[in-house]
Amino acid sequence: MTSSRWLKIFDKTQIKNFSRKVDHSRKKIMQPLIGLLLQLIKKRNTQTQLLDKEQIKSIAIIRSNRRIGNTVFLLPFVNQIKTTFPNAQITLILKEPWQRQIFAHLGIHQFRFSQFRLKNLRLCFQSLWALRKDSYDLALVPCGSSQDSIICALLNAKNKIAYENARYREAYTHTVPSQNTFGHAALQCLNLIPQLYEFAAPIGNYQMTLSDSEKAKGLSSRRAYNVDTKQLCIAFFRGARGQKQLTDDTWRKILDQFTQASTLPIQWIEVMAPDMSEPLFNDSSIYRAKGLRELAGFLKYNDAFISCDTGPLHLADAVDSRCIGLYTHTNPVVYGLLNEKSIYIRNITDFNAAAILQKVMSERPALNSSVALLTHHSTESQSETELPLSLETAQPL
Repeated sequence: MTSSRWLKIFDKTQIKNFSRKVDHSRKKIMQPLIGLLLQLIKKRNTQTQLLDKEQIKSIAIIRSNRRIGNTVFLLPFVNQIKTTFPNAQITLILKEPWQRQIFAHLGIHQFRFSQFRLKNLRLCFQSLWALRKDSYDLALVPCGSSQDSIICALLNAKNKIAYENARYREAYTHTVPSQNTFGHAALQCLNLIPQLYEFAAPIGNYQMTLSDSEKAKGLSSRRAYNVDTKQLCIAFFRGARGQKQLTDDTWRKILDQFTQASTLPIQWIEVMAPDMSEPLFNDSSIYRAKGLRELAGFLKYNDAFISCDTGPLHLADAVDSRCIGLYTHTNPVVYGLLNEKSIYIRNITDFNAAAILQKVMSERPALNSSVALLTHHSTESQSETELPLSLETAQPL
């Protein structure tokens, strides 16, 4: 069978789903061996005594996961640590270089990357070896995984702190029990440090920080579609993996329900992923971003953003965009949207489109340049306000 024939049968999404299944099987096989590996590779120059706050000048936060949503979910923890240890330099150890975009303008001292991928073992080993050269007072693992534990074991750090996990115990000097104080995945790590340091900030904010130029570019991109105040400008993104993916016909039916229910004309703008070649509608407007921050700036100034993929939803959520999440297979209590303006739809064949649009029209983004930037400065000045501790504010319709 020719390669072109194979590509027709196994499209990119199917290949990605197959790769995820293979990776899941690999993890199950490796789990029994992880404890022995950690014991062999762990650094010995650690301290069993917990450092005082005044002694902590450098902190490494480890999160080796490449998904957009999980990367955004690290924001509350990073902001909590910044508030708790304001005089410490923070290093983020992430999986891939693109992830630093999420944490720009947050005062992070430096970024390191594990490049933890089996398809490029040489680069992975080079990255892991380079990580051994740095030294830290604290190494924090807010979301335990085998990759995170291996990285932490390799680091030079006086204290290594994580939640209790028998498989990864060898990698750490201090562990605490996991407490279900916060149900949401982005907030579950926020009780790690308070169990060891009474002065710890109880919570951190969820917002990305956009620069003035990024806000101006996002506003300019949105205004380029020439949608006036007598129209709604709603962006949508069809990309998703596995069972969350919806057919084009399903997407047309969903958008048609909104169009029919709206009292104002809707300008639909499809956000195109790099691997998407054809838009949903032949005559529809499309938007392509060069990077995640450019996309975030654009989504901020749309009246709403609809997606069945949680990664882009959480990115938009983190810049105060009104999101409409199609949660067909994802638990919104754990992976829902934290912004009070957000809405999620569980049943995509039976929802109240008119009620959703009424909420959208009740608070539309300012599109005048000076007003928009002033509004965002006001949001930044309140960036330390508390996050909701549940999803009671997110409204299912």
